[in-house]
Amino acid sequence: MVTQRKAILVRLGALLAGLIVFYIALHVIVFGSQIFVYSLWHAAMQHAALRPAKNWPIVPGARLTADVVLFAYPACAGVVTTVLFWQGWPKFWGRAIVYSLVVVLILPISWINYARSDQWLNVWVQAAFNLALAVFFLMIVQGLRNIEPKAPDAKAMQIIGVLMLASFGVFLPLFFTAVFLAYASGMVTHDQIRKINEQVPLMFAGGAGAVATLLGLLEKIRGGAGAK
Repeated sequence: MVTQRKAILVRLGALLAGLIVFYIALHVIVFGSQIFVYSLWHAAMQHAALRPAKNWPIVPGARLTADVVLFAYPACAGVVTTVLFWQGWPKFWGRAIVYSLVVVLILPISWINYARSDQWLNVWVQAAFNLALAVFFLMIVQGLRNIEPKAPDAKAMQIIGVLMLASFGVFLPLFFTAVFLAYASGMVTHDQIRKINEQVPLMFAGGAGAVATLLGLLEKIRGGAGAK
């Protein structure tokens, strides 16, 4: 009874920590984005290499994507925190805290990248940042996948965390990286990009994230069956 009560308290603590991180991350995006906008815009105005050749938006579905990411990224930060502490204080607690903090701190510039920066920041710079963002989130996804939970609720939280991070942290930036690089290299024009349906980026990210999560689950199942 005591052990069960302790487990419940640990999970409630993890949920509370996740909610707190979500709340903090949401405010970091709202207020931190203003600082990043001023800093990046000021830097772009001073250095011609950072400015785009033409001043027009090239982010497909920018408004819809920005509205969703505004809440999805803080949710990712909250889920990461909840999963990492779901079974108690992790052995790799230092790395867990760093992961959560870094996710929170990079959220404003990530949101800006989808919301408005394509009109005053060089597309090559945006593509490089998106690629770096995808690599970073992929590291966190791999870290979550390496956790070996035993309880069903812990496994469910792990799957949710991997799905959200893979969708919004890995595949969404990769989608825009492909768009930006295709535009920068002259493979597509601005008019062709504008014809992309605004739901496509989120549909691609969600679908690819779901497929990657499912394949990861099947790999674990096969690995577990092979070990037996």
